Amino acid sequence: MDAIKKEILTHDAWGLTSPKEDLFSGDDLINAYIQGKKEGLEQTKKLVFDHLIKNIDKSGNHVDEVISFLKENNFTLIAAYLKINSWDNLSIMLIIPEKEFIEDRILIAYDFLADFEANIKEELYTLGFNICDTDDKLNEQHIISDGYFLKYNLK
Repeated sequence: MDAIKKEILTHDAWGLTSPKEDLFSGDDLINAYIQGKKEGLEQTKKLVFDHLIKNIDKSGNHVDEVISFLKENNFTLIAAYLKINSWDNLSIMLIIPEKEFIEDRILIAYDFLADFEANIKEELYTLGFNICDTDDKLNEQHIISDGYFLKYNLK
């Protein structure tokens, strides 16, 4: 493009309508767009990843609070698993013994969890809880196949 501009400017009939430094070719514009898009995507990926890590950390603290509630109400937590639905939406599966799950007092836990989920919800963070029961034969492969691939380390 520069060679063409130089050739045109050697003729007296034509002159530039704007300063030479301000002219960009179509290729220059496309390259700048592609570079800007690439940099924007990189920044977006980093922000999403950073928020995901923060949200996973938050979920661990929230699971601690739920475990405390369950213990105070004499529920036995066998395991807890995390499923990442999206970077801002996580699910926790709480596993308790079948004999506790079928008792009427399980409704206390469901009421607590419904209120708890509503209170911790933020614009960039949603955490949902599910309670499941097991007879003593927990098949972790089934849980993993449902997308709960992170297991909470019980303390």
